[in-house]
Order: sequence, then C-alpha cells, then structure tokens
Amino acid sequence: MSGLSNIILEQIKNLIEKDQLVLPTLPEVALKAREVAEDPMVTPAKLAQVIEKDPAISVRLIKVANSPLMRTLTPATDLKSAVSRLGLNFTSNLVVGLAMEQMFHASTDIIEEKMQGVWSHCADVAGKAAVLAQRCKIPADQALLAGLVHAIGVLPILTFIEENVPNFSDVLVLDQVAAKVSPKIGRVILESWDFAADMSSVPEESLNVYRHYGEEGDCADAVLVANLISRSDFFATVYRDVEWPKVTAFDRLDLTLVEGSNAVEEMEELSEKFEAVSEMFKTA
Repeated sequence: MSGLSNIILEQIKNLIEKDQLVLPTLPEVALKAREVAEDPMVTPAKLAQVIEKDPAISVRLIKVANSPLMRTLTPATDLKSAVSRLGLNFTSNLVVGLAMEQMFHASTDIIEEKMQGVWSHCADVAGKAAVLAQRCKIPADQALLAGLVHAIGVLPILTFIEENVPNFSDVLVLDQVAAKVSPKIGRVILESWDFAADMSSVPEESLNVYRHYGEEGDCADAVLVANLISRSDFFATVYRDVEWPKVTAFDRLDLTLVEGSNAVEEMEELSEKFEAVSEMFKTA
C-alpha cells in the first residue's frame, strides 16, 4: 500500500474505534416503506401510496414486477398491481435497496465517478444474485437487497476522502483503503439500519470466498458467486486469484463448474436471464 493509503486507512480506523465515523442514513422513502410494510394491516394500495412519491423507484418496481424474476405472463401496468404481485416484503426490501442510489453522489468529479462505479457494480451483482438465489430457494428479494448493500461500506470512505483529502486524485488509494476496511464498515452500517444478522454479515461474508456454510445456500453465497461471475475490478484483489473449484458456494447454489476452467456449465442460460433482470436498474 502507498503512504497515502496507510495514512487514510489509519485515520478511518481511528474514527471507527472511537465510533466517530459518519455513517449514511437511509432515505426517507426507504424508512417509510419499511415502516408501512411492517404493519400487519397494510394493503398493497397503502404501500403504493408511500412509494409513488418517488417516481424513479416506482418505475423500477414495475420493471421488477414484469421481469423474469417473477415468471408471469400478465404484465403489471401500474404501481399498485406491481406491489400486489411482488408482495409487501419483496417491495419493501427492493425500495430500501433502490433508494440507496440517492446516496451515491459526490461534489468532486473523481469521487462522483467512483460513487457511480460502485453503484453500477452493486446493481449488476444484485441482479445476478437474485437470479442465482432462485436456484436454491433463497428469497429473490433478500438476495437482491444483499447485492445492493454488499459494498455500502465504501460510501463513508469515499465521503471521508472527499471531505478530508484536498485535490485527491489517486483511484488506486481508494481501492486499497476500501478493500481493507469497507467490509467491516458495511456490517456496522447495516446493523445501524436494524438489518437482520444474516443480511448485516453479507459485506464481510461475501468476501470470504472459501466459506463453508452448511448444505444450503444463503444471500452471502449468492453475492459471492455473483461477484465472481461479474469479473469486475471491484475488490479485484480478493476475487482475482480465487480457485473456483474450492468455492463451495457454487455447490450450495446448485451450479456446475466446467472442469478445468473458471466457468459455469449453465452460463448461457443464466446470462440471458442476468441481462433481462439487469434492465430493471436502468432509469426510464
């Protein structure tokens, strides 16, 4: 690591130890949607009334309701029918995940570019994780949310650098610092948002590439494999030299590796679905 990387890393670690690192808060639409969805008497119409205040999220919810994830021939034509089809929990989880996009913005060009890159990566992984989850009966909405939040720990790092390192321009430093501390920060953020323990552990567990987790897959498995398949540069130091045959998450997700290569036998079929599901993250 460079000298600047070490300096920034120590500063951030110090803030974490003192519980002084500024953590992001969920946007109002996400908080409200989650609160309303927890009401046992709530109806799809009531939840739709909360969500419709955010037109961008409303459009994407309709896209998800009509995506291959839902396996239906009858299209949802409005937000209420989309919420009805998705269900209250699925809708609430998706709103929380999609609302986070509002956080990934900055005032300086280099940090803004990195913010957008992180969000784009999370959206890509989320779509893949949701498709993979269906192979082993992991709830698609939970895998989708896990993909969207798995790199949330990068956000306060980028914010800290933007606010405390004048004229910052070294992208490599960003990647080095993020790889070291963002998983722990991500867990802390999700715990502060009152996420369940299995979801809060995703930022760390999805980087534990040789993890062993019983016989059934979980959201961390789906995110881990989605990251491997995406072959992005995000956390490249973790995923670059992974020995795929030793990754037991493939087995738990019912995926067959092609012998002697870093490939999945069902990839052609999966790729078509990955592409179709990714459409739901594109703005109207």
